[in-house]
Amino acid sequence: MKKILALILTVCLAFSVAGVYASAETLDGIEDIATYTVPDATQYGQPWYVDEVGEYKLFDGEIPDANMLDAARDEAIKENPEIKDWYAWHGWIALAKTVEDAYEKGKSVCIDFRFEREVTLKEMIFHTAAMATGNVGNPTEYRIYVSEDGETYNREPVATIKGTGEVNEAKLAETKLTLDEAIATSYVRVVMDAPGAWVFVSEVEIYEDIDATDAVTAGEIIAAEPEEESSAPEESSEPEESSAASSEEEDDESSAAASEASSEEDEEESSRAASSAPASSAASSQADADDSGSMWVWIVIAAVVVVVIVIVAIVVSRKKKAE
Repeated sequence: MKKILALILTVCLAFSVAGVYASAETLDGIEDIATYTVPDATQYGQPWYVDEVGEYKLFDGEIPDANMLDAARDEAIKENPEIKDWYAWHGWIALAKTVEDAYEKGKSVCIDFRFEREVTLKEMIFHTAAMATGNVGNPTEYRIYVSEDGETYNREPVATIKGTGEVNEAKLAETKLTLDEAIATSYVRVVMDAPGAWVFVSEVEIYEDIDATDAVTAGEIIAAEPEEESSAPEESSEPEESSAASSEEEDDESSAAASEASSEEDEEESSRAASSAPASSAASSQADADDSGSMWVWIVIAAVVVVVIVIVAIVVSRKKKAE
């Protein structure tokens, strides 16, 4: 009987381990084959907010904690009492939404990544900080786009996740974005909506799924998107109206444009005042659900096998007693 119980436990353990391995993905960090570019913000802030030539601070492996940042600030204050909060730490890449070449001036910033080879992108982790002064905030939303050539990117993001969105308070944030399925690409653009004027990023972790041999490519994603509708105005066959009527229409259009602009400003203000509680990514949630489903399948199989073995053991034991 002891041998039978030992066999049952061994089978259960084997199926449990097999289930874990079957549901797991093999992720590999690929920062060592990546470079990036960011919009020029050298006309603002401190000189250390950008990379030196050949330097890539987002991949240096140094992720600050609050104690490290406080120490950097306190040390800098000895030389310059004007420095406040965590600005003195030299590990930041600072992105300004107020510069002319911001992704969308007044709203969002971006980082463009390029890889030495085609990678099967699966996951990205962003380490950012909001600060108590200076209008520096953690992004309210992240969006990922891909490209074949680094020029033409897909119009709809392949993944989106809400950020924590704190602004004008000292707060570190770590945001993980996991794609539903790995994407084969050499170019990735990350767009971040900024609640303040600045987004400070200390590190970006990038992982590919090395087991994704049949991943969809960036080119396939772009080719599958519907063509953009032409914005060219249609020629009108109607006769021209009097100048008075035309003037009246222009006034109406100006009023409508002003109203629309006001509405957009209100929406932006509302977005900045949104709750800072982090929201789960639909992409990440779906990926977690798929992994959980695979694990439960293996658990059910293991349970069935155990039940069968137990029944067989009981039958054998009773026959021996009967004999």
